[in-house]
Amino acid sequence: MIVDGQHRFVACKYLNVPIKYIVYSHVEGKEIPDTEITELIIMANNTGKPWKVKDYINWYADFDDNVIYKNFREYYDTYKSMDINALYCIITNNPSQRAKEVIESNSLNFVKTEALTSQIEFIDSCSEIFIDRVKGSGGGYRKNVINLALYNLMKSKDIPLEDLKKIVITYANCHRIDGTNIQSCMYGITRIFNHG
Repeated sequence: MIVDGQHRFVACKYLNVPIKYIVYSHVEGKEIPDTEITELIIMANNTGKPWKVKDYINWYADFDDNVIYKNFREYYDTYKSMDINALYCIITNNPSQRAKEVIESNSLNFVKTEALTSQIEFIDSCSEIFIDRVKGSGGGYRKNVINLALYNLMKSKDIPLEDLKKIVITYANCHRIDGTNIQSCMYGITRIFNHG
């Protein structure tokens, strides 16, 4: 199996150019573990253009046939207003870690449930309100800020989801959107909830 450089191999063979290569063979009749092959392919493909987080998600989902990464990719591809870091925090219920390191190290772990999907759908639909509000206005909207502010409000306050959505609509239509940090966004939404 050629791990990297299949096209160079064919071109060199066609042009009768000597081919430089490294052979990884079976040691004492044992096969090379898939994890070592995965690391080798990532290393070989990471020397030109660095991989993005989405590349790692696709790799683990497709090559490793990892169901967790397939589910994460499905969420990310379906809910377009979700930022990868915010989505990671929501699905793992762990806002303290950064998604990039966990995803790249093949350490992502969560269980896809209807409740989780409902939360993500809710946050995505609320975030779409903000996106529509600031489109073309040059506003300071940052999707991860809005996503995480909504998630934190959903978790920390006893606000029914439908009420929270009405508040978001009111906030988006009546106030300048402060998308600079999570706390100021949460403060603005909570202020509307408390004062009607």
